[in-house]
Amino acid sequence: TDLVGANVGLIGTDDAGGYRPATDAIITRERGLALTMRFADCVPIVFYNARQQAIGLAHAGWRGVAENVAAATVEAMQTAFGSDPRDLWAGIGPCISVDQYRVGPEVIDAVRAAVPPTAPIIRRQPDGSTHLDLNAAVTAQLRACGLTQIEDAQLCTASRTDDWFSHRAENGATGRFGVVIGLR
Repeated sequence: TDLVGANVGLIGTDDAGGYRPATDAIITRERGLALTMRFADCVPIVFYNARQQAIGLAHAGWRGVAENVAAATVEAMQTAFGSDPRDLWAGIGPCISVDQYRVGPEVIDAVRAAVPPTAPIIRRQPDGSTHLDLNAAVTAQLRACGLTQIEDAQLCTASRTDDWFSHRAENGATGRFGVVIGLR
């Protein structure tokens, strides 16, 4: 695995079946090679460039959003494959929703510094608590990179533990669901 950008791994056939613990995102153009990551509240971001026949998969918890793994993945796809952000499609998979994601000021500050200032990432609750909207943060980061084709599954892991695993809702005693993307 070659690292392309901040913790983005360029995956080739020699990497098939391997595990890359130091990567937040992986990209490839190799046909027949599936990219896979596991999630339980963090945001899965799937990337596809039909023109360049390239794919990517990123894992973005609040730290990944604060480190802008979405932009790092877009930049890595530009560097490795010549992908134009306007040709990229991004899909945001099931993750914890703003309704369920209560966080402290240190998390808000870290994420706020990594998104455009107008992004609606914070929701104050009647009880005075602050909730973070990871979906809105990732969408804003992708748009700032020039992507226009963005789809959000709008599925909450924490409020649908019958269908999804949620680290927060299940107090850490949970499994992980996998996200897989590949080119035929």
